[in-house]
Amino acid sequence: MAKRSHYEIVEKVILKLKEKESNYSELEKGINTGHRTVKLNLVMLEKMGLVKQRKEEHHKKNARESYYFSLTDEGKKVFESLKKLKNKI
Repeated sequence: MAKRSHYEIVEKVILKLKEKESNYSELEKGINTGHRTVKLNLVMLEKMGLVKQRKEEHHKKNARESYYFSLTDEGKKVFESLKKLKNKI
């Protein structure tokens, strides 16, 4: 299987977060990539102001702290721009 480009992974992260708020594990499984790749891309998107992080002190399943990510308003605008661009291609 060929290695996916950075753009493809970022696009998948944005698409998953458009569907619903997600944690690292959900994004790893949904995008089919590792924790480090997901984390690096989320850090970048967060610095760009497209993603925001929410810390949950006690996760429902394992009672450990967990981090959830969602799109900011700016991130939603970028999603809409990506969708329009893809429709033109």
